[in-house]
Amino acid sequence: MTNVHFETKHVDSLLGSILQVVAVKDVQTTVTLRDDCKEKILSILQEVLKDDAQGGTSTSSVERITSLNNFLPLYDLLDNNQRVLLAKDVLGSWSRSPSKITDTVAHNAFIYLAGVLAESINALTIQDETRQISASICRVIEAADFGDDLERRLKFYTECRGKFKRLEIVQVRLVHCVLRLAVEARNQAVVTKSTSTRIRGFLQVRCCV
Repeated sequence: MTNVHFETKHVDSLLGSILQVVAVKDVQTTVTLRDDCKEKILSILQEVLKDDAQGGTSTSSVERITSLNNFLPLYDLLDNNQRVLLAKDVLGSWSRSPSKITDTVAHNAFIYLAGVLAESINALTIQDETRQISASICRVIEAADFGDDLERRLKFYTECRGKFKRLEIVQVRLVHCVLRLAVEARNQAVVTKSTSTRIRGFLQVRCCV
């Protein structure tokens, strides 16, 4: 079985069946994964990603993988080290041919995976690893496309600033993103010849760095 041979709905159905079989609920209804299944589940999820890459690495193909309803539920049941490894696989596959992410489901999934990578960094993490993870997160942030909704973009940057506050490289990139956003807001005002209170307020208050 490969993702090249089956449609997304069939792959998702198979992942759902696997989830029902291997997931275990305790008395507190907490869902866990049987220890003897974790490596096999990791291999299956990696195979889904590998098959997708064979079909042609692109943003649209990775978005299709991350939009599988049962992909992330299975992913969440893996051990932390396995989740970090798979997050690197997903973002690494996408970054080989990055483009704007407009799909909300895929965008949320990418930010979630970026958060997993950020949380994996600790005092023992080598500097080069931190730089690589930070670069991946920066690419995801810059790929988010909210169209002309400047306020939504600013809200997103603000949330990312809190989520990735321990990563200096990401913080610097977010400052640059906000500065570009302020320039775009000003240019919009010039083009539309708008001097409304809303535009002035956005430039003077909302876009403070």
